[in-house]
Amino acid sequence: FFGAQATLGSYAFGDCTNLSTIALGRSVSIQSTTFNGCVAEGTCGTDLSWSVDFTTRKLSIQGSGEMANYAEASAPWYGLRQFILRLSADEQVTSIGNYAFDGFSMMGTFALPSGIQSIGGHAFQNCVSLERVTFGENLIYLGAYALGGCTGLKEIIFSGPVPQLGDHCIPNLAGLTICVPETNTEWAIALAALCPDATVTLWDDTLSSRDIVLVLDVSGSMDGDRIDSLRTAAAAFVERGGGKINNTRIAIITYNSSASLLSGFTEINDELKDLI
Repeated sequence: FFGAQATLGSYAFGDCTNLSTIALGRSVSIQSTTFNGCVAEGTCGTDLSWSVDFTTRKLSIQGSGEMANYAEASAPWYGLRQFILRLSADEQVTSIGNYAFDGFSMMGTFALPSGIQSIGGHAFQNCVSLERVTFGENLIYLGAYALGGCTGLKEIIFSGPVPQLGDHCIPNLAGLTICVPETNTEWAIALAALCPDATVTLWDDTLSSRDIVLVLDVSGSMDGDRIDSLRTAAAAFVERGGGKINNTRIAIITYNSSASLLSGFTEINDELKDLI
């Protein structure tokens, strides 16, 4: 589909489980339910695979080792760049390839696992909706223009020593806060020089880690204003108490007639708030 400003409607390819290939032009838009019930998966490295959950609009990278490098607009999931909202990767993944997620215009936040050591050039370029990024403690290289064109960025958190930084890997934005561990204060000075319009702050990486389970009552007794107040309070608790800066992971369990796991332990506050 390569029509100018074409739109594929809801459930246009719903439950087409044998669909193997589809080509979408740059101007084609898709709805959240366009591919409901379809399967998208493949390989992206010697021991890495990928899959998309069309219900949650999440791209998952599974396996171990290095991701393949790509030329511009050639990653196997590139056709879904306007669809994917979330990204996750297994702890054993060690690199993100060049141009891997270039142009993922709908993705608002991600936290990379601690195993990631290298992020290729242009890896997250032009992710214009991206607001928060958390890098793991083992990152040693951030490639040129890795976050180039990410004009919506509000916060970048480095969890360990600041890595080798490629040219223009971090945009110089007035509304951007770059958080660096207190144990690496020398990097705060370097980052302030690299991004003079951004704010560079230190966070206490010596805090003891905490795991919190949030149990939410979603039974019929919570109908109306009560459930709305619960959502507001739970989201505020996550925002203030969770995340890498607080060294706190939060899991959420909902309770009705029985208990259900809404989310396992995570430091990604925005993802938890979306679920709430």
